[in-house]
Amino acid sequence: MASHSVNLERNTKRGTRILQVLFDGSGLPYEKAITAPDAPENLQPEQPPQPTAILPCYRPPQHPEILWEGGSRDCQDLVFTPDGKHILTARRTPGQGLRLWEATSGRLVADLLEGEPAVSQIVVSPSGKYFAAATDDGQVILWSTSQWAPICHLERQRETIRCLAFSWDERRIAVNRELLGTRIRDVDTGRELVQVADKKCFTRWVGFTPDNTRLITSGQNGYVHYWSSHDGTFLSSVESIIWIGGFTLDRKLSGVADNLEHNLAVWDTETESLQKLPFQAAFVPHALSHDGRRMVFSRRLDTGLQPGVEIYRVWVWDFPQDKQVFAYSGPLAFKQFRFSPDGNVLFMLGEPKPPWRFELPVIAEPTESRARPSVP
Repeated sequence: MASHSVNLERNTKRGTRILQVLFDGSGLPYEKAITAPDAPENLQPEQPPQPTAILPCYRPPQHPEILWEGGSRDCQDLVFTPDGKHILTARRTPGQGLRLWEATSGRLVADLLEGEPAVSQIVVSPSGKYFAAATDDGQVILWSTSQWAPICHLERQRETIRCLAFSWDERRIAVNRELLGTRIRDVDTGRELVQVADKKCFTRWVGFTPDNTRLITSGQNGYVHYWSSHDGTFLSSVESIIWIGGFTLDRKLSGVADNLEHNLAVWDTETESLQKLPFQAAFVPHALSHDGRRMVFSRRLDTGLQPGVEIYRVWVWDFPQDKQVFAYSGPLAFKQFRFSPDGNVLFMLGEPKPPWRFELPVIAEPTESRARPSVP
């Protein structure tokens, strides 16, 4: 309602007249402004939008589809089951957000979600008993790989999820969000156990130590931090290693050493010891094979041949043989890199193309592999 004041002048000869009327700028006519205000409306606080309800299914395909022949053009994530028999993919397409494939043939087995929401990330537990799927609207759902069916909701908060990780005993899962930091939840009940105070760390990778007592976070600025997995308190920083690539087969951390040479290094979380490898990694490590013998890297090339187009080089290094076994150069529209469990197949994911699948040589060749991606 407008607030106003009226100044009157009273004169015996000229009578009463209005000298000044002041309003608050609401634009109401004077007659309405001087009337009693209406009763205020009972305004309800605006409710935040709720996550979309998931509709699980097991829907075999009506027509045959092959993963690397166009079956998933907007693939957001791709993971193998530990036995190497199946692949799970995440998509933005409604009704195809979570898909199950045969690993060897690439044949689509079934869609596991109806409608929305879209799935953005997938992580499989160490034994392959569970997998967790994160959606674009901030949900995290725990699934069974024996029934290919959801077990429970772990989170329902509308906040972008950066990364997920199961503990080695599969009793807990860490969920890192863009603004809320990392929270550790109980796998059986979905109950939140611990909040980790890493909201400003821009985490790009999380994992548990093999004894499950500490959470490890690796950030975009190269830091590696230890946190208590029991109460979320900060414990220490690992100053000898940056850019975590993953765990080796014997559960040691592999990454880049924080030295001038940027050697690849292996960090033992039990003995707190570092082993530097002769390989120099002046580039970004993306993924480590399950057996720890191969890692995929990328680096921007200053070619200047195509103005406005950044050219990147991607290659795979075999550490036991101390040789490069694969290389690819081109505009890098790839966001994820995934090895098969045996380390002999590499997937490169990037929209809007389907996943590119490369078969890597078992024995390194003396020159760069000339493998070509299977593209439609």
